[in-house]
Amino acid sequence: MCPCLLNIQDIYYTYPDGTAVLQGLSTTFEKGGKYALLGANGAGKSTFLLHLIGILKPTRGKIFFNNRELIYSRSSLLDLRSKVGFVFQDPDTQLFSASVWQEVSFGPINLGLPKEEVRERVDQALTDTGITFLKDKAPHLLSCGQKKLVSIAGILAMKPEILIFDEPTASLDPLCTLQIMNLLDQISQRGTTLIMATHNVDIAYSWSDWVLVIKSGRIACEGKPEDVFSNNESLAAGGLSMPVLLEVFRELSVNGYLPADMPFPRETRELIKLLRQNAPHLQNNPLTPPNT
Repeated sequence: MCPCLLNIQDIYYTYPDGTAVLQGLSTTFEKGGKYALLGANGAGKSTFLLHLIGILKPTRGKIFFNNRELIYSRSSLLDLRSKVGFVFQDPDTQLFSASVWQEVSFGPINLGLPKEEVRERVDQALTDTGITFLKDKAPHLLSCGQKKLVSIAGILAMKPEILIFDEPTASLDPLCTLQIMNLLDQISQRGTTLIMATHNVDIAYSWSDWVLVIKSGRIACEGKPEDVFSNNESLAAGGLSMPVLLEVFRELSVNGYLPADMPFPRETRELIKLLRQNAPHLQNNPLTPPNT
């Protein structure tokens, strides 16, 4: 038996117009992990994610959730979507209710939960996302960032085991992006598995536990962020650039500001700490490497 939550075995998918998108994709997702899915436009990221909630059915291959093969009956899909939540890139495709409270309560109500539990779940989800003050507002009148938070709250109220995000920070300003990423960290700390498709290599590098790069409908490479993003072949496979933090760190190491064998920092504050510990000479001569 596989210990993973999701096990994807050699799936293929061809759209009705004959476009082959997924071509033998296989991977697994473990419980509690934070996964970043990257790849060029048209690589198959969104198509793959839609398979994980049964919106699309593979032309060939199998998907297992909790060691059970996905069955595409209505009852089975409803059960799957109560445990695997999906936040779309454009929140307007997800929001339809007259008020934020009604929007967030829709999922729990459809689970057939008692009214008191529905109320508790909605209140908690609104609190977690910091949007309680918007509960009586119409979703279509909110900003893009607020709509995104409402979408997330609606999924959180279902208490899923897995939360999938398609470009969660797209079109958001830096402050709202930080708010969303902090929220994802809080959700992760509860043991929820998070899967995020993104073009933002800086976020993928600093946030994820595991990176998967899709190319031509297959997993071209996968591994720890520091391994994937420090490998030129992996970057080329996904049409990716090196994260700014990693690029700066490598330049500092190459030019003698930091020892060459230092572990890669994952956050800016880690790099600053390394500089303070290993390069005290910078205080007196910040522009000249120590070996010149």
